[in-house]
Amino acid sequence: SRRIELQYAASLLNPNALVGCKFCRIPADSTHRYTRWANSLTRPQLKTQAFTSFGPTLIQPTWFCSRDVYLRAGPFVEDKRGTPEDLLFFHQHLRLGGDLFRVDESLVTYRYHSFATTFSVTRESIWDVQVSALEEFVLRRWLSFTIWNAGKQGR
Repeated sequence: SRRIELQYAASLLNPNALVGCKFCRIPADSTHRYTRWANSLTRPQLKTQAFTSFGPTLIQPTWFCSRDVYLRAGPFVEDKRGTPEDLLFFHQHLRLGGDLFRVDESLVTYRYHSFATTFSVTRESIWDVQVSALEEFVLRRWLSFTIWNAGKQGR
């Protein structure tokens, strides 16, 4: 398929990268803010915004990578139902110096439905992983910081 051709070519040029792509949702209005955010990120923002509350800047259903990238960062942690295994893999990939790249075409249709496995992952478990990664990758490198506005989740 075109997706495999384009992402394979991108992975050859970016051998240390998780390669994603833009995506569309069915129904079209499901998670529209997240979809707009993820599809509009620039290449530098794929890393600089990796620790926002939205989670990985490349959504897992779009991932394509070499076996070496997978074996270095993997396998997926599937301890129990509700483990945010894609987020854990994504952070491990970054921890090991992995790169992020996106093919800037919509090559995946991501269907929203009420039986998706994603609903077995609690917001609390995602939040725990995200805060831990933010502390590890960002905050420990700063001497100090100020919280200007915490938003809905920070309150």
